[in-house]
Amino acid sequence: MLMKKKKKLCEEIIMIILKVDRRILKDLNCSKIALMYGIDRSYLSRIFKESQGLYLREVIKRLKLLRCAFIMVERRDLTVTEIADIFGFDREDSFINSFKKLFGITPGKFKKWAR
Repeated sequence: MLMKKKKKLCEEIIMIILKVDRRILKDLNCSKIALMYGIDRSYLSRIFKESQGLYLREVIKRLKLLRCAFIMVERRDLTVTEIADIFGFDREDSFINSFKKLFGITPGKFKKWAR
């Protein structure tokens, strides 16, 4: 696949991840996306690494975390645990660590800051 075509595919998938309903996003993973496009999961992940500098699973995780941050601002009534669950993070400590790694602040502090 040509590099330009690979990049376009990656951008299309990123837009889908950003727009998909959060109930679908909760269970979205590399295998399901690869199946949607009829591409081998490993190959699709390599395309992302070449084009975006990150493997697809990391892109999915970062986009989920970005959506979590938006929900924290919009829905202050939800707890960090509830938000993590909405987006399919099974372990709260893993969610907190991933959030802090990406944004440099814990979700709890972010939530307080976003008031």
